[in-house]
Amino acid sequence: MKNEKRKTGIEPKVFFPPLIIVGILCWLTVRDLDAANVVINAVFSYVTNVWGWAFEWYMVVMLFGWFWLVFGPYAKKRLGNEPPEFSTASWIFMMFASCT
Repeated sequence: MKNEKRKTGIEPKVFFPPLIIVGILCWLTVRDLDAANVVINAVFSYVTNVWGWAFEWYMVVMLFGWFWLVFGPYAKKRLGNEPPEFSTASWIFMMFASCT
């Protein structure tokens, strides 16, 4: 495995289709702002009215998952043999700062 070369760069099949789609959507949005505003508002309304329950349940499941990880059987499990680079308080402050 050491002699195996790593392929670097972009993967054209993965990179270019989303780039083209985003480019077309940006062009259509800039071309006609009023029509884009109507479409964006309709999509937002559909997602929030029809799929709002899914987002709420996703957050409930994630909250229970978090409690299970923090207080469950994996609460004291260490990842690796090294001591933590940052204290618990530092991690809490970093998580708070990253969300603001």
